[in-house]
Amino acid sequence: MKIKSIIYRCLTTVLGAIGCIGASADVISTGSGFVIGKDGTIATELSIVKGAKDVIVYGLGENIAQAYHAEIILVSQASNLAVLRIPDFVPFKPIKVGTFNSNDSLKVVYDKFSMIKNEILIVNAVVKGSADNYELVGEFDDAAIGSAVINSKNELVGMLAKNKAGKPCKLVEISKVPFLESDDSDLLGAMPFACAVVGHDERVELDENPIVFTIEEQDKEVKRTNVLDLLGIEMIDVEGGSFMMGCAGNYGDCQSAEKPVHEVKVESFKLSKFEVTQKQWNLVMEANPSPIKGDDLPVYNVSYDDALEFISKVNSSSGTKFRLPTEAEWEFAAKGGVKSQGFQYAGSNSLDDVAWYRDNSGAKPHTVGTKKPNELGIYDMSGNVSEWCIDDFKSYSAPDYKPYYYSKFVDLEIPDTVKVAVRDSFALYKIDESEKLKNKLTKDRKVMRGSGYFYEKARCNLSYRRACATTDKYTFGFRLAE
Repeated sequence: MKIKSIIYRCLTTVLGAIGCIGASADVISTGSGFVIGKDGTIATELSIVKGAKDVIVYGLGENIAQAYHAEIILVSQASNLAVLRIPDFVPFKPIKVGTFNSNDSLKVVYDKFSMIKNEILIVNAVVKGSADNYELVGEFDDAAIGSAVINSKNELVGMLAKNKAGKPCKLVEISKVPFLESDDSDLLGAMPFACAVVGHDERVELDENPIVFTIEEQDKEVKRTNVLDLLGIEMIDVEGGSFMMGCAGNYGDCQSAEKPVHEVKVESFKLSKFEVTQKQWNLVMEANPSPIKGDDLPVYNVSYDDALEFISKVNSSSGTKFRLPTEAEWEFAAKGGVKSQGFQYAGSNSLDDVAWYRDNSGAKPHTVGTKKPNELGIYDMSGNVSEWCIDDFKSYSAPDYKPYYYSKFVDLEIPDTVKVAVRDSFALYKIDESEKLKNKLTKDRKVMRGSGYFYEKARCNLSYRRACATTDKYTFGFRLAE
């Protein structure tokens, strides 16, 4: 098996007890390990397994989705080392052992994993110091703890451990690793076999029928169902149909941007039941931009470009075809689709029943799905956070179109005569008939829908729309379409 500089591998479970894992168990530690023996012995750093009631190893053999229970067969406090054995591991021959000197250029080989993908990373480093006090200087992270270090001849020379400050830079010499077999094998010159090691706080039940991938298939797409399970994404089927788009009838407080009302036909599509949450965002992006944090809160302070990056990462690693909804799809679904009962808001004529908005939100977002759903079983399409649509912002075709927009004063040179009001660090502008001014406000801007937790009731109609720059963030979030 040849390991490239970066190999993407599906891992159906790692940071939570889902997918391959059948019983819930909290993760207490994560890191890398590497195979050191034909019988499935694995070396890793002691801190990864210390205190764990169960140790699971991922990413071994041809079945890259398989999770293995590992037995701890040796620990060394002096070298901060643990040796594991996987009883049912398929045997293979290890890499040759070699030596190194201070100031040598070495490589760190480790398994960095998340809910969406696995990466075998190979990072250059330089060894500093002397015997019993070697350190590695390189750009690796905490996932590298417990991983293999090799020399320029692709020989195994040691293991990466924590230094006194808890950072991964201490090099444990391979001579300190027991049970290592050093025979010349047909894998001589290959990279070490890296794997992910995860400590759990209780015994974990493993799925007896994990998804199997051969080595030749390891870079292929993951089945769609895996990603839906891993991220907890629920998609609602929205049957296509025709509807009157825009503000009319009992949809009061209409703005010019929402007119004229016009008939639109929408093909069948899927829309996520909830807004994308911070937990889902973190699993993919590994950083949370939301000022107020909580796993089940909608992610916000997300630009249009940020949302597309999230979607691209999920699709590229999973084979899904998620996207942002079109503006017409968004409004059609928000109004209940073919099941619409003509409500002013998404599921009710009472805004408090279905939305977190200015009067009841306390100036903050709330856990998704805590208000009533609309006719399609979709939540929070009125209020909570505003949601990006994929469309460029365009007029509904009226030649004397005079829309309202939200934008910063500093971004636009707007005469005082057209400023209407200032609300929540946003400026509300009413556009005059100047085509130059109109074009400046709409150029390269995308549609924002769904009002939000800071909006007054008058801006919570399902036809309410705004033009926003792709870099705008504020209280903006999104939901997935397909």
